Amino acid sequence: MSEIDDIPADEEVVLTATLDRMFKAAGCDPTCHCCENALDIGDTFKLACVDVDDQMLCANCTTEDLREKWKEDERMAAIRHAENRLRMGRSPGSYGFSRPHKVIE
Repeated sequence: MSEIDDIPADEEVVLTATLDRMFKAAGCDPTCHCCENALDIGDTFKLACVDVDDQMLCANCTTEDLREKWKEDERMAAIRHAENRLRMGRSPGSYGFSRPHKVIE
């Protein structure tokens, strides 16, 4: 393989020193996008086509695992967003500016 684009999609490939250098030169540190484990030279990986993008996956992870991780990431981001809104004095579902409540004595 002379280029990263020549790597067949959804087929297991061994990470060679040449591929490692090509990925790093392209700005990609060889890491599984699902479990986030670094891939070492000699490890098996595949470039899975997930939602029109190629995603690097180790031999242990599947595209279904990656989709589940993305769903969990989105869920956790929504929770963090709601918590931040509560901390700022806004309800999780409201948008706009909140005003302090007038205290009636």
